[in-house]
Amino acid sequence: MNHNKVQESKIEDPVMAARLALALLNTTPEPSQILVTAPTNPDLPKAPEGHYINKAGKVKKRNPPRKERKEYGLLSSLITEQELSIIRPYTLHKRQGAFQNNPTRERARIRLSLSEISQVNAYRKQNGQREIKVSDRLLKDPEFMAAAAKAERRHNVVESLKAQGISSRSADAKKMLG
Repeated sequence: MNHNKVQESKIEDPVMAARLALALLNTTPEPSQILVTAPTNPDLPKAPEGHYINKAGKVKKRNPPRKERKEYGLLSSLITEQELSIIRPYTLHKRQGAFQNNPTRERARIRLSLSEISQVNAYRKQNGQREIKVSDRLLKDPEFMAAAAKAERRHNVVESLKAQGISSRSADAKKMLG
């Protein structure tokens, strides 16, 4: 009997067929000798550019790389509701969502522009609190500083729209935001 030949089996699962063949040969192969191919279904649709298909089979949009996101250039910092009302005065009459959803929350992580961070630092300095530190590496990076200026302009437009009660997702707002 020739042990090098494996008879064709009726088992359709390739993993089970490989295991059975190894058991029949009673040998232990090298990992590089085992080749198992998963069955492919050519009927499955391909995801369009910038999208992927999740485990449930639904098409989802990929997140853009970090440096291409609209919020790149804004820094996320923990601030109190009082500090938020100082840098964004229209929030005095309407609570920000982070504090509205949880009234017992003292601090929330909010995206701030560099000018807003300087305003918070001035307030904290007056009240003897710890200032927000911005990395020197970021401040020396020309790509980040250009993105920060662009993000701040966009952020100011969004904040002015919010102050007026206009949705930033409306057609007019999208034209303004470019």
